[in-house]
Amino acid sequence: TGIGYFVDAYDKEKNIVLEYDEPAHYVDAENNVLCDDDIKRQKEIIEHLHCEYWRYNSVTQHLWKVF
Repeated sequence: TGIGYFVDAYDKEKNIVLEYDEPAHYVDAENNVLCDDDIKRQKEIIEHLHCEYWRYNSVTQHLWKVF
């Protein structure tokens, strides 16, 4: 990303990031409540890339767009 983070997938042409989240990324995976470190990282990546950002919750198998 240019700011020291590696993302799971990035489409540079469309400027879309996709993160695949295992249970360790959540305080409450069933309700998509992310850990504070993941929220901070996500915000920094979005601010740096000005990108569309999607997350996939491996527990609930839910794909969601971050707004």
